[in-house]
Amino acid sequence: MTKEINQKLEELKDIFARETASNVSSINIFINYQGAKIEIMQIDPVQLKKDSVSMKNIAGEWIR
Repeated sequence: MTKEINQKLEELKDIFARETASNVSSINIFINYQGAKIEIMQIDPVQLKKDSVSMKNIAGEWIR
C-alpha cells in the first residue's frame, strides 16, 4: 500500500476509536467498485464476565 493509504487508515482508526461505543471490539470495512460496507462488532460486557474473558475495545481500553 502507499504511504497515503497507510496514513488515511491510521486516521480512520483514530476516528473509530474516538467515535464508537466503549464495547466495540472490531470493525470490518469492505470496499469494491459498488461502494463500501462497514460491519461493527459490539461485545456485551456482561457476557464477557460470564465467560471469564478479557477484551479490549477499539480504543485499547478494557471492556468492563
